[in-house]
Amino acid sequence: MAKINSYQFQQRDIAVYPEIWDDKKKTLKPIKSMDELMVCEVLDSITLAVEAGSLDNYRWPQQIFAKKAAFEDFIEQLSEYDDCYRITDRWWSALSVICEGGDEEGFVTSYEIARELLAKAMEDGKLANFGKKTIAHKYTIDECIAAKLKLAKNSGSRYCFLNDDERVEAQDVSHYGRYYGQCISEAEWSDAHEEGVAFEKRKRAAEKAASKKAATSKAVKQHA
Repeated sequence: MAKINSYQFQQRDIAVYPEIWDDKKKTLKPIKSMDELMVCEVLDSITLAVEAGSLDNYRWPQQIFAKKAAFEDFIEQLSEYDDCYRITDRWWSALSVICEGGDEEGFVTSYEIARELLAKAMEDGKLANFGKKTIAHKYTIDECIAAKLKLAKNSGSRYCFLNDDERVEAQDVSHYGRYYGQCISEAEWSDAHEEGVAFEKRKRAAEKAASKKAATSKAVKQHA
């Protein structure tokens, strides 16, 4: 009986397309139109940019595409890509990093990946910043830092410093802070946490005193 031939697995090479990726400067040349480009060329270039650490986590749509229409055309073509071809592991890894993913569930077919990539580009106003010289951030760095400190204090207070609505708002602003390079230090977090601990102690003491006062007042009325 004949056996299936053995083989050595060879990963598909990533090609360099000079019109999109400058391999010396490790920078992308924003794509103006998808008319003369193939999806695989764009995916190779995106992969090289991600692996080189050349993409900004907020500005990446504008780093890859010069026009919003080009981005939208790419998303449309990508969504149908695996009708004939497949998304390679290296492409998948790069796109997963952009989408802050890591889990394959719901991020397997080219349609799912295109949908998530579009959602990520629309998130927090990234897509709305196309054509703007100055990026309009939803929250400032100071607001993000203040939110992180509030959450640290809330943690120290055993979650009694913020109410549910305030906590959700602080989490939203704090999460936006990932678009900035600055962050609070461990010492700052620890100080805020200790403030929360002290806040919780004062709150419990006040509640205990109020309860004792109410009980005393009730007892006086009963004996009056």
